[in-house]
Amino acid sequence: MLALRFRFTLAHFSVFMSLLAPAVAVACEGSLDIRIEHSGVYALEQTDVLVQQPGLASCASADLVLTNKGVEVPVRVVDGGDGQFDSGDHIEWIGQQLHGPMSWFDNYSVTNTYVLSASKGPHARMRDERADASHRDEKLVRTLHLEQENLMIRLDQQQQKPGEEPDVWQWVKLTQADPAPFSTEFDLPDLAGHSAEVAVRINFRGISNIPVPYNERDNRPEDHLVEVRVNGQLIQPISWSGRDEFEQNLSIPTSKLKEKSNHLELSIPKRTLRWDETRTAVDVVMFNWIEFDFPIESRLAADSLPFQLAATDKGSFEMNWRGAGDAPALYGDDGVRRPPSPAGAARVTYAAAPAGVTLYPSTLHDKPVSLRAVNNVDW
Repeated sequence: MLALRFRFTLAHFSVFMSLLAPAVAVACEGSLDIRIEHSGVYALEQTDVLVQQPGLASCASADLVLTNKGVEVPVRVVDGGDGQFDSGDHIEWIGQQLHGPMSWFDNYSVTNTYVLSASKGPHARMRDERADASHRDEKLVRTLHLEQENLMIRLDQQQQKPGEEPDVWQWVKLTQADPAPFSTEFDLPDLAGHSAEVAVRINFRGISNIPVPYNERDNRPEDHLVEVRVNGQLIQPISWSGRDEFEQNLSIPTSKLKEKSNHLELSIPKRTLRWDETRTAVDVVMFNWIEFDFPIESRLAADSLPFQLAATDKGSFEMNWRGAGDAPALYGDDGVRRPPSPAGAARVTYAAAPAGVTLYPSTLHDKPVSLRAVNNVDW
């Protein structure tokens, strides 16, 4: 009889503990690992959060905190105004592609990690800023970065200091013996043809050196010479010496460019050595990337890419909305969300942003590539 009572007591104890389990599961605690690949405006539904991290159920909206590399990221919590992160609610934030310390692509990962958790106290939040009555035309610019990771090079101790992580992945190798120029095509969406010039930055790394006789050392040629052509026209020959990373700034008249199907060519011409006309200089260069800062028209579509204002930070500016329904808000990487204000005849106005702030038009937000609960293990 005593043994039966003991088993009966244990059974009731197990039931009692199981009743407590749901209360623990819905407590506002735990962390969620969020991974993204590309820069953009991201949204995450409350139901998607709970599938991977039930501990964040029924959190107060003010307690939610999003971090990246330990730094808080401004987040917008859309909770219906009740102050609780419940079913049907979601969060929004600007997620950034992961870059390396000295390279566009990180050497170790293609995803950037954000961590969603909860704690008391004030946290970074997006704020709304609406356009005022001072509408004016602003110069808008967009950046296009072109780069491919195709070839890896190895650097010696003279080219890499301790603690550095230089870019060792390159797009293509160029030499004076190439049978044809390197070529690629690119678009410049919404290019403003009435503007004067497009700013260009192009990055190389020299691989070869030209051995120079002692008696020619005062008149030595440059180790490298690359000719840049856009749409069949020579823009500028670029010359330099050495085996370090080399970056050159160029300007291209907008009259030589178009919105779609521009053609870039890079080539190394054959050069005869001054002291031996029977020999050709060996010239080996790695092409890494090219970047365009180009002016754009003040027009906005549902699939418009990010852009910046050229030089202002006050007042408001107008854009021509070319889509159906309501125009999108502009999410700035300064932590400010700029809703549209109707200006009539398919025109909308937005609060201006400081020069250098990237504005992301967004109606359909991006989704993370993966979610998982963080294992709170102290390594």
